[in-house]
Amino acid sequence: MIHEMEQGTPEWFQCKLGKFSATDFQTLANGRKDTIKKLIEKKAAEIITGRRMETFKNSHMERGIELEAEARAEYEFYTGNEVREVGFIELNKYIGCSPDGLIGDDGGVEFKSKDDNTHLHCLRFGDTSYKWQLYGNMWVSGRLWWDFVSYNPHFPVDKQLYIKRWERDEEEIKKISDGCDYAVEELKKILKELK
Repeated sequence: MIHEMEQGTPEWFQCKLGKFSATDFQTLANGRKDTIKKLIEKKAAEIITGRRMETFKNSHMERGIELEAEARAEYEFYTGNEVREVGFIELNKYIGCSPDGLIGDDGGVEFKSKDDNTHLHCLRFGDTSYKWQLYGNMWVSGRLWWDFVSYNPHFPVDKQLYIKRWERDEEEIKKISDGCDYAVEELKKILKELK
């Protein structure tokens, strides 16, 4: 189910409340047991209290929010892809994602606005640090591919965008799915225990 709302609004936070989403998928796919346990308890607490936990935000995230519209426009111009913005995609009552955009019927896109040296590193060597988020977005949305985009407006025009297309990988997606299955079962146990 696709929810059409602006990300970052109270409605969006309410929709995400207590759900495992794309930023959690790395932990659930291959995280340590204690980290997974804390994540499950965090989601349970959100459901029980009806309040979202404060989220960590740093200067890199702030820059990404500020530059996302600019990055999207540059990406659309460069690729010819039209990006459809959505609020939240729900796989089920406990799992979803908030993609930066959907493309056509098969694709999606994730934008990051990296600082100068990190963007340079990305241009030279690529970036795999968001793979779980990308595969998770494909899993939840049912899409076949996802473009990862690093954008930095301080670079020369032909180096401002780094774009790598990630194709759907069922083995990696199964790691996310299995991790989510475990987490949801543990979450349900906690909720039942506290009823």
